[in-house]
Order: sequence, then C-alpha cells, then structure tokens
Amino acid sequence: MAVTNFTVEIQNSSRFNNSLMQATQETGIQYLVLASALGFVMLLAIFGNVTLIAAILRSSRLSTRTNLFILNLACADVGVALLCMPFSIVTCFSRDWIFGYSLCQLNGFVNILFEGCSLFTLTAISIEKYFSIVKPMSGVITTRLAWIMVAVTWIAALILASIPLTGFIAFDFKAGK
Repeated sequence: MAVTNFTVEIQNSSRFNNSLMQATQETGIQYLVLASALGFVMLLAIFGNVTLIAAILRSSRLSTRTNLFILNLACADVGVALLCMPFSIVTCFSRDWIFGYSLCQLNGFVNILFEGCSLFTLTAISIEKYFSIVKPMSGVITTRLAWIMVAVTWIAALILASIPLTGFIAFDFKAGK
C-alpha cells in the first residue's frame, strides 16, 4: 500500500513539474514577444517623433502655436523612447530589475517627468483649442503665451516628478507587473 501511494505521489509531482515547466516556457515566450514589441514601438517612436520635430523646425509655415505644443509633445515622446523604454525592454528580457536601486529611482523620475509633460501638454493644447473656437478673433493665446505654457508644462512635470525624490515615496520593482 505504501509503495502505491508513493508511486501516485511521484506521478502527481511529475505532472506538476511538467506543467510548471511548460508555464515557465510560455511565460518566457510572452516576455520575449513583449520585449520585441516594445523594441519595435521604441524604434517607431524615435523615427516618427524625430521626423516630426525636423519638419516643424525646418518649415516656417509650420511654426504655429498648436505646432509648438505638438513639438513639445514630440520631444517628451522622444525622451520616453530614449530614456525609459530601453529599461523596460531589458527588464522584459531578464524578468527582473538588474540596474540597482539608484537607476530604479532615476527611471521612475524620468518616467513621471516625460509622462507628466505629455499630459500637461495635451491639457495646454485643449486650452489653446478652446480659445481658438470660442474666441477665434481675439488671439487670447499668443505665441509668447504659448511658449510660457510650454515652460509651465515642463516645470509642473519636474515638480511632480521630484516628489518621490523627497523620500516620502520610493519606486520599487514588482516582478510580473
């Protein structure tokens, strides 16, 4: 009787190990696909946004208030693609944060900085479009005010990103997230 129970336990253990190994391989493939997709998106983001920046800067016809905000948004997106996405790609491949505590904090800061700037820039575009529609002839948002709004987006994003650096909050890597 003891031999039979032992054999059943070995078979159950063997099935568990096989299913665990298969799940680990599937998860590894998922991370590989995710990392490859992130790499592709990163390359597209860099190429597309740099092309947009070059087009706006080279053509005086494109120097409008709205395009100033779009230029700012493209700069923030290039920052995300160059300074944030490589860490995500490496983390997908390794399935762990391998860069240490300081780079984790820096990565969190840079992520919040660029994402905050993108969000605040979209808000500024909304404000500019609102006034363009409601008061089209008054010119409430001048080019000078648009530049000030762009500066405020970066300052607000910098303040927001600096909050975790005060020590009240710390970034932490959570495996599988």
